[in-house]
Amino acid sequence: MSDHTKGPWVVNAHGYDSPYMCKAFIEDGNGEPVCGLWSGEGPDARLIAAAPDLLAALRRLAGPNPGSDDRDAAFDAIAKAEGK
Repeated sequence: MSDHTKGPWVVNAHGYDSPYMCKAFIEDGNGEPVCGLWSGEGPDARLIAAAPDLLAALRRLAGPNPGSDDRDAAFDAIAKAEGK
C-alpha cells in the first residue's frame, strides 16, 4: 500500500485568472498543496478533496463488523464529495 498525504483535504480557490496558473488547489490540513486544478473549485475539486474521507469510509465498511457509525461516515464522505 502506498502512503498518501493525510486528510482532511480542502479546496482552496485562489482566483487566478490566467491560463498559465491553477485556478484552485487541493490542500492538506496544514495548508500545503496536494495538487493543483486547472478546472477550478467545481465538482472535480470536491471529489478529489473528499478522497481521503471516501477511502477511510470504505475501509471501515470493509472491516470485520461494519456498523451504523461506519455507514454514517460513508454517507458523510459522499456528501462532501457532492458538495452538500
